[in-house]
Amino acid sequence: MVSWLLPTVLWMAPVAEAQPTTVAEVVALPWQGTGKQYAEFIEGNYLYVRYYLNMTMDGNHQIQGTARMEFPLDGSTYNARFSVSGTYDPVAQTMSYSARLTGNDPLPNGMNFCDSQYGTLGFFGDANRAGHYILKGTVSSSCSPALELELSDP
Repeated sequence: MVSWLLPTVLWMAPVAEAQPTTVAEVVALPWQGTGKQYAEFIEGNYLYVRYYLNMTMDGNHQIQGTARMEFPLDGSTYNARFSVSGTYDPVAQTMSYSARLTGNDPLPNGMNFCDSQYGTLGFFGDANRAGHYILKGTVSSSCSPALELELSDP
């Protein structure tokens, strides 16, 4: 009786996803999460955005990619798209982050998305999900307060 149960149990077991084994594979994960920014025009004084980041890294630790930010305001969501570049620091396990605006939805009331963002983001193991990662740090721009990012791989 045990002999026929074992194959059934194995057949029903979920197949584990392959985990990244190199830094380049971790960088290339599809990152998504939230950004928090001080905004005095918002009730509660903080604005929360959704942030999506896709990157690749070459053998010289140079990073290229794209980002998209969803900005909710007064019942509507506005999108901004960015070209991303940076450099991975293997000792600190961080990346320099630079993003240039490449396109966006028009914002109401004379508001604009900032043309660029820059900062440092750190790579961390996700304590709540073994084999997953968090990308966290603060990015700044010349036209708005700092944006605190916390992204994870889905």
